[in-house]
Amino acid sequence: MLMSLQTGFGQGKGIFHGAVIDEKLQLPLPGATIKVEGQQLATASDLSGKFDLKLNPGSYTLQITYIGYEPQSVAVQIDAGQTISKDIILKSKVLKTGEIIVIGQLNGQAKALNQQRASSTIKNIVAADQISRFPDPNVAEALQRVPGVNVERDEGEGRYVFVRGLSPQYTNLSINGEQIPSPEGGVRYMALDAIPSDQLASMEVTKALTPDMDGDAIGGNVNLITRTAESQDLKVNALIAGEYTNLNADYGYQSALDLSQRIMDGKFGYMLNLSYHPSHRGSHKNEMDDWDIGGSTQLQTFELRDYNIERNRVGVSTTLDYQFNPNNMVYLRGFYSDLREHENRRRLIFEYDEDDDEWKVGKNMKSRPENQGVYNVNFGGRHALESFNLDYEASYSYARQETPHDRRAKFETGGMDAGSIDISDPLVPKVSLTLDGDDFCWCDQNSEFEFDEYEESETMATDQNITTKFNLTYPVQFGSTPGKIKFGAKLRFKEKDYDVSSYDEWGYEGSEDLTLDKFLGDYESDDFGDGDYKTGRFPSVKKFRDFFLANTSDFENDPEKTIEEQTLENYDATENVYAGYLMGEFQLSKNLMILGGVRYEFTDVDYTGGQWDAENDAAVKVAGQNDYSFFLPMLHLKYSLDKYTSIRAAATLSYARPNFEEMVQGAEFDLDDKEADLGNLSLEPVSAFNFDLFSEHYFGNVGVLSGGFFYKSLSDFIYKRTFNGTFRGVDDVEITQSVNGDDASLWGIELAWQQNLTFLPGLLQGLGVYANYTYTNSSATVKELAGSDENESEIDLPGQAEHVGNFALYYTRGGFNARLSLNFNGEFIEEIDGDDLYKIDDRLQIDFSASQQINNNFSVYTEFINLTNQRRVDFYNTLDTPATREFYGFWTRFGFKYNL
Repeated sequence: MLMSLQTGFGQGKGIFHGAVIDEKLQLPLPGATIKVEGQQLATASDLSGKFDLKLNPGSYTLQITYIGYEPQSVAVQIDAGQTISKDIILKSKVLKTGEIIVIGQLNGQAKALNQQRASSTIKNIVAADQISRFPDPNVAEALQRVPGVNVERDEGEGRYVFVRGLSPQYTNLSINGEQIPSPEGGVRYMALDAIPSDQLASMEVTKALTPDMDGDAIGGNVNLITRTAESQDLKVNALIAGEYTNLNADYGYQSALDLSQRIMDGKFGYMLNLSYHPSHRGSHKNEMDDWDIGGSTQLQTFELRDYNIERNRVGVSTTLDYQFNPNNMVYLRGFYSDLREHENRRRLIFEYDEDDDEWKVGKNMKSRPENQGVYNVNFGGRHALESFNLDYEASYSYARQETPHDRRAKFETGGMDAGSIDISDPLVPKVSLTLDGDDFCWCDQNSEFEFDEYEESETMATDQNITTKFNLTYPVQFGSTPGKIKFGAKLRFKEKDYDVSSYDEWGYEGSEDLTLDKFLGDYESDDFGDGDYKTGRFPSVKKFRDFFLANTSDFENDPEKTIEEQTLENYDATENVYAGYLMGEFQLSKNLMILGGVRYEFTDVDYTGGQWDAENDAAVKVAGQNDYSFFLPMLHLKYSLDKYTSIRAAATLSYARPNFEEMVQGAEFDLDDKEADLGNLSLEPVSAFNFDLFSEHYFGNVGVLSGGFFYKSLSDFIYKRTFNGTFRGVDDVEITQSVNGDDASLWGIELAWQQNLTFLPGLLQGLGVYANYTYTNSSATVKELAGSDENESEIDLPGQAEHVGNFALYYTRGGFNARLSLNFNGEFIEEIDGDDLYKIDDRLQIDFSASQQINNNFSVYTEFINLTNQRRVDFYNTLDTPATREFYGFWTRFGFKYNL
């Protein structure tokens, strides 16, 4: 996008400061296109609606266009050294729907589309009011509506984001332009269900990078932009809503409040945004494992899992800014997000023990609070000086994931006479067991379950970034060709660590018979899994822990095993990134823009982690270092067929760093199952070539029709390889380790249509459509894939779904809005699991939302999410061997909104 802070091409210029403002709402209009009539010089208004032009002395006519608004022409007479400040008022187009007149109702949507249209790169922008029209409480849920974006869910809510068929580690996540550190111990990416969507002013998904952006983003860059003060009038927005979740018949609520105002003649602005959302989530889950596919397919392990989660989502953001004059401003932004969960998980386990040649049944209970938090502070400024523009920023970000305790009580019974699992319906296995010649009923024979093990652990993961950067922009002109040269530098210092502060497995050595009937909790279900099962009751962690604390001397643990776990899993790492770039942007003709440049990034990593010393048969600490660098050339073209239609092309290089757990975490070893997960200290980052070709046409009544093609070629892509070897002196261990593959490629087609159907007759004028579809195809070459007789095998890239899409039909008439939304994704590989490709099945979710304006300040609204109780199914290779079936139920909200 031609920057709003342009400078002159030399001395003796005049400065025109403009602000594009909505006539009725008196709010700024970002993304307005401003062109100098008869010249190739153009710019666009920034997020605060402002722009600057430095002009030779003379008379000019400025042409201002904005989707959804009447165009405006402004005559300007400017002298050398003169500064002119002027508000440019645009009038919203009037949309008549029968006798109802809708004015400015789509203001936020128009802002987003105008910014998208004015951009120099390929991106999607979604404004806050568009987000609010879908029933999406967190950022991941809101992003699933964007073309080419898919999400992976946790307890029915979106959590991780996949952009263009690539898993989350290939996408860069940022808040106000700076990367978000991950609160999770092993990965770089963040679970976006922790961030409330009502904290945002807009979301940007950039699919083709420019040199002034971080280069570690192959899928794309997701930038979350928080709100700022826009009006000199006090603005108050509030909502309160009750919530009901039908699976566990529980209640919660959602609340939000934001205050903003510009004071001191508009020079100082403040914004405070608060949100709090306590809720209850849960699921009923079948889990099938150990499929024995020999002469006949048999299932050897089957579980029923009940999850009940108290989930409290907190968000706070603030922006303070001071504008000394139209040329100079500074700002301070703060952001705090916290997701606090308490998970109670109950497991009913049926397992065939090959060593003892018998069926066993287990009943377990886990109680685990977990707190994820992200904190971010940015201080920066922007200055339009006589010959150049300067912007700079320093930021501090901190993320943590704390598990104060993870407590698990396990009971088990064995010695079954006989047992079998009927898999005539693989998704609904039926278990038959006999004990002492009679049918065994796990629902009420609790005295047969004996104590097996009690576990307690405590972990803490932290991740912090300290970042500084600056950008300088110089306008240049070659003949009649205006443009700008931009360069800058960035430093980011990261510290990340994971600490298992305690880990103990306790066995009982006392004389008392510890049977399940002495420690029963209250929960049981007679219609588990959509009515397919009965569970009986489970152990109570609280009751058992009270007994444990009263009888600690009767329990034993293995201190050496505890030390081993801590040595192998604990790690700390520092990662310093040094980056610089040079780019140019030129308007070669009235219709053609070119942007090109190069970015250089150098990364230096130091770490301390655990490793198994085979020679001494012990876990030891090791230290290491790695560094790598990338030159990343990038080229963009934008050809405007008319003021609302353009063709874009981009060719870029980018890369993705390995996750920390893949590099520095030593090992996780399950001796009983003879399985080990190892880190790989020599893992290399993934590099990629990206090509995009897109076309878009914007409708004057606020809408867009777009489509295009994208291609990515990846080198050294990362996947998990499983092989048999010796570990900790144990032979024939199934070892899983992340390794670099050879080559992979991905291509796709992306289509989007968003339009208000005001051309329809009568009452139908209120209809509108929001639809997008992405087709993606990929191929990855992996070596020595377990279960394959070939040295090399071709698979789809993990995370790549062939089909992803959205369709929403909405109706707007006067103060009434209603929207029926469908979100769909095809099956995709989540990971390579030994001999198997572990996949997630396709999914279609239907949501509904509606609101009614009561007066100028009050409205009521309702939302229904997952109306059809859409299940999640994971499977190994084919649906004949499922891994999980999970139901979440539906949930609904009803509430009130207040706007001043």
